[in-house]
Parts: sequence; structure tokens; C-alpha cells
Amino acid sequence: SIRHNVYKSINTLVNTSSNFDMVSVDQFFFGMRKTCPEMTDPDCTNCLLDPICKKEKQLFQPIIRTTYY
Repeated sequence: SIRHNVYKSINTLVNTSSNFDMVSVDQFFFGMRKTCPEMTDPDCTNCLLDPICKKEKQLFQPIIRTTYY
């Protein structure tokens, strides 16, 4: 459900603006992982989405490290 809604949202963004294409939107969000990684604290001051981010860090995935496989 979440993935489908993200897919629809990206398509809406791409279809409503001539400035965006699927590749540029994908690259933007992939690059966001540098300032907002899943497994360490986010670098909000350097994030382009900081002004609109809700900062709901509790939604981040838990860190589970294993050394035994």
C-alpha cells in the first residue's frame, strides 16, 4: 500500500511538471539517503526537504546488527 502510494505520488509529480522526469525524481530521492539515512541520525540542516519535513524519526527502521549468520 505504501509503495503503491509513493509510486502514484511520483507519477503525479512527473506528470504535472515539465521540469521533472522519472529519472531526476528518482535520483533526488536516492540522494536524500546521504542526509536522511535509515540507520544513523539524519543531517537535517543540510537536507533540502528540511523546511517541510515532519521529522517523524520514530518511523525509521530499527537497527539490528548481526555478526552470526
